[in-house]
Amino acid sequence: MKISSGSSLKRMMNVDETTQVEAKDAPVCRAEKGRTIVVHGVLVQTSGLGVLMMGDSGIGKTACGLELVARGGLWIADDAVVLERRGDALYGRGHERTKKLIAVRSRGILEARSLLKAETLLEETQVHLIIQLIRYSPEQGVVRGGENRSFLEIAGIPISCRRVAAGGGSAQMADEVSGFVNQCLVWEKRGSTEEGNDDEADARGNHYGTVRFR
Repeated sequence: MKISSGSSLKRMMNVDETTQVEAKDAPVCRAEKGRTIVVHGVLVQTSGLGVLMMGDSGIGKTACGLELVARGGLWIADDAVVLERRGDALYGRGHERTKKLIAVRSRGILEARSLLKAETLLEETQVHLIIQLIRYSPEQGVVRGGENRSFLEIAGIPISCRRVAAGGGSAQMADEVSGFVNQCLVWEKRGSTEEGNDDEADARGNHYGTVRFR
């Protein structure tokens, strides 16, 4: 099935499926039982880690995600990603109305199975990392790299985050994402250390710090 590119995945969503609750008004037990939030992004799994890519429409999230799947990753969701807290972990899946669709620039909205092999499609994954795809601007400056860690807090759970410059093609962006995934695997293997705590403190004090989605 192909839908006109003029259509929007968002218009196919049932807004009643997801309820956003302000943390100050929600009892702890409600968060633990799985409060859900919908975000605009692309969710894939690569090297066993769930990677949520966020950024402006048309910035290259879908192309980068498809490139990661071509390199051995798994595809979960495009455009509308439903996030749910379960205990101390965050899980992501496609929206019920759009989870079988992928919006491909210049080709319109296609069925995922027409683009990808069935074995590369996954219903959900734990979200371990967030990639923020950004365009260069004088206000934002260059993309920060190196060993420093940043975190986005979603539903009370801090998720490791990295800003990646858009442009240069999907392969280059996928290289950047894969590099961050490998770096996070090293951090995971190293475990919680004093250095890791310093990194977290630095992330909360730098110019893009910790952002909370409630």
